Order: sequence, then structure tokens, then C-alpha cells
Amino acid sequence: MTRILWILLVVFGFGCSKKTPVWSIVQDSQLERRAAPATGQNYCYENLSYAPDSNYYTQIIRVNIHFLDDSSGTKNFSLESGKKYVRALISNANDRLKQNHAMNLPEGNNTPALNPYYQYKITPATDDPEDDGFYKHLDNKFYYFLNKGRYRNNYDKTIIKKYAIASDSILNIFILPHHPDSVKSKTYSPTATGIAIGTSLKMAGLYERKDKPWACATLLNHEIGHILGLAHA
Repeated sequence: MTRILWILLVVFGFGCSKKTPVWSIVQDSQLERRAAPATGQNYCYENLSYAPDSNYYTQIIRVNIHFLDDSSGTKNFSLESGKKYVRALISNANDRLKQNHAMNLPEGNNTPALNPYYQYKITPATDDPEDDGFYKHLDNKFYYFLNKGRYRNNYDKTIIKKYAIASDSILNIFILPHHPDSVKSKTYSPTATGIAIGTSLKMAGLYERKDKPWACATLLNHEIGHILGLAHA
């Protein structure tokens, strides 16, 4: 019975309401209900209530990396070259988060540039000593990324459902090449792009600029921002 009373205390005692019901245990078999004093202001709905302050500490967002390729293994990074590229990408993205430059548009914009207080860490999903958080999947049917045309698959969740690992606690990042047939077309641009889908992320165009890992750091931060709940301004 006592356990049930404590559950009620947690559920009803901390809601975002101007008159939050507060439950206090008088005896194991009794509950007393009291109304919290009304302040006339509900801080739960004020944006500044969630601004980082001196009480914040850096949170770690655990990520793992999946490279998709066809059976030849030649359409995307090799596992070793991909590891080198992504480690540089993550490092640059983390540096950019810590710097977080102030916005300069529109003219006169004085929005504070707050420290986001989070960083990414590549994390294995298992206790296997060979598991370093990097994975390569050879899949002729789903290895590529198309963001236009009749057969576009940018929002398709198949590879996420098929290959995501520990997605309840690790953000899975899938790196795909643009389809080689599309790249040959003069009307298709294999640009760097990303799609946040639930708690996973699909990215493409990285292999096409494999000599510049820093070039996609802002894209990574942008898309993970969506996963964290941020919309376009």
C-alpha cells in the first residue's frame, strides 16, 4: 500500500499547473490533498525556464555509425576509411557546439548564444571487445539514398528497422551514398543532406566529399537538433 501511495505522490505532485495538487502522506492508509499556493505565473511554459545556467553540466549523446554499401563494397567508405572520416566529423561537430557562434541575421540580432551543453560520443552497443560502434552493411536493395524522383527513399525507415542497434539509448547514424545511376544524371546533385527520423539519422553525400569531413559537421548538428526537438526558426 505504501508503494502505491508513493507512486501517487510522484504522479500528482509535480505537474505543470498553476494549482498543482500536492499529496502528502499522513498515515499509510490516509492521504491529505492540499492546493499549492497560486503564484499567478506558470514557469513551465516560459522558454527561459529551460535556458542553461551554472547548474547545468555537459550531457553526452551516445551515437553509433552504420555504413551502407552494395555487395561489391565499393560504393561507400570502407570500414577503416569511414572510421577515420567520422571521427574527424564528430570532433569538428563537437567543437562547433562548444563555440556556438551568435546569429548575425537579421541585422541587430542580439539573441544570446548559449552553450548547448551536449557532446557526441561514438559508443558500442554491446560488450563485445570487437564492437567499437562502427558497422558496415552490404545490402544491394537498400544501400543507396535518393532524395528526389519517383523512387526517392529519403524518408524510408527500412534500413533503420533492419539495422538499428540499441536505438532506445543510442542515436543510430546511417551513412549512405547517393545512387551511382542518379549521380551520372546532369539533373541530380549528390549534395550533402540528412533526414532525422525518430531517434535515428540518415545522411548522404558524405562519401562524395570524403576529403572534407569538417564540411558536414553543421549538417550533423542541424539534424540531431531536430531529433532533440528543435524546429526550423
